Amino acid sequence: EELGSTAGDPYFVFRKDLQRKLELVDESLADFLRIVHETDTAVNTHEYKDAKKQLKRHLKNAESTLKDVQTTVQMVGNDREKFSHIDDAQ
Repeated sequence: EELGSTAGDPYFVFRKDLQRKLELVDESLADFLRIVHETDTAVNTHEYKDAKKQLKRHLKNAESTLKDVQTTVQMVGNDREKFSHIDDAQ
């Protein structure tokens, strides 16, 4: 594997994971908004509550992954000698 390869770089692994989780957030938000706009949420409380809970869960997961990315970037920035294979542009 080349040094310049992104395959083993944890940043790109986290970024791909975050993108996937944000897609789930987007899908959950669309589903939640559809339920809010197309159904009587006072009558259909079960579907509304489930959609809201799922949206919150996906948001929490995405936020957690984003914090992991931020922590990783901060670790690299704080100890440049240890991570000399990662240039400042990355």
